[in-house]
Amino acid sequence: GLPPPSDADDAEWLKWRTEKMTAFAKELHDTLRKARPNLLISISPAPYPWSLQHHAADWPGWVKSGWMDEYVPQLYRDNYSRVEKEWPQQLALMGVDRKRDLVGGLRIVGAGADTPWDDLRKMADLVRATGGGGHCWGSGRGVLDDYAKQLTDYYDVETAGPAPHPKR
Repeated sequence: GLPPPSDADDAEWLKWRTEKMTAFAKELHDTLRKARPNLLISISPAPYPWSLQHHAADWPGWVKSGWMDEYVPQLYRDNYSRVEKEWPQQLALMGVDRKRDLVGGLRIVGAGADTPWDDLRKMADLVRATGGGGHCWGSGRGVLDDYAKQLTDYYDVETAGPAPHPKR
């Protein structure tokens, strides 16, 4: 019943908000599982610890609770060097037995310049090489317009066939 503190970084305020978000995550999981037991539950949080500090979303705690099937942290960076630094940190939060449940959310376009194709290719290759569950591209325009040819060549579905979903 009290108004929020003037300091958004107040430890008690963050703790209270995190508890509320965690209770919501559990309720979401329980409600979805009851309605559709075989549904694949996927969420796309901000990278940790930013997700905790700014959205009160302690998704690594949710991983430990087993509530979601797939996590797609939004590593929406416009260059490879930042993803190369941040991806292993996110992967480590999953634990060895859940690495395949982490999918890299990769930015093609956004505010500022488009991510260069060579950086995008290296980002996707990094996720593959480190045992993550795959990657998804942030931006339909980037997939359909900006890098359609490069992505078609990268996946070469005619030669390799479609990749199976890691959960199927």
